Amino acid sequence: MGGLIAWPAEGLLDAWLSEGRRAFRIRIGAERWLQQGVTRDGVEDGWIPEAVVALDGQLRGWSGDPRGDAPVIAAFQSATGLAWTSLEAAAVQPPAWAPKGLRRPAVARDPDSGVLVMAFVGGAPPAVGLAFSRDGVQWLHHVDNPVFSGDRRGLDDAGLDDVSLLVEGGVLRLWYTALAQEQVGCPEAPDLRVGPRRRIAATELRWGSLP
Repeated sequence: MGGLIAWPAEGLLDAWLSEGRRAFRIRIGAERWLQQGVTRDGVEDGWIPEAVVALDGQLRGWSGDPRGDAPVIAAFQSATGLAWTSLEAAAVQPPAWAPKGLRRPAVARDPDSGVLVMAFVGGAPPAVGLAFSRDGVQWLHHVDNPVFSGDRRGLDDAGLDDVSLLVEGGVLRLWYTALAQEQVGCPEAPDLRVGPRRRIAATELRWGSLP
């Protein structure tokens, strides 16, 4: 599944899904749901936005772009959520600690400042980084990136992926897919481990103020 966005005043929820080389926006209301096709730059190729926010009367979407030697977080915009066009100026470039690129963007707005906060995965071993933007175009990487990496034995010692986030008053709550190696429990090989096992984990980050 890709991005989600709620429209509380209308009682609607939009979600983006892909199936092979086809992509859809699912609009869910109180009594019905509607499925419509999605295109990127005029082509239906299975692409969907992984993170979506409403900005200046438009929808802005981001997704990991696998093209190139150092994949960026690519940006797109749409008036309806169905036909998306590339917005290269708003792409998030990989920092020095993740030279092979970034993936799995999630975006939330700080309700106090209006600043957009993006979390993403990059580096080896994989870690979570943050970037901030006031206009959804120019992004500033967090000075302490990467801000979180998995190293807890039995929880996320095999890596992490698929972040989502919520920002509330200088507190950022992160949910992510934790990958853990599992011990077999064989007496002949007590250190033998299999996996990884996947589970949803959470953590919390704090800072004094957003840029």
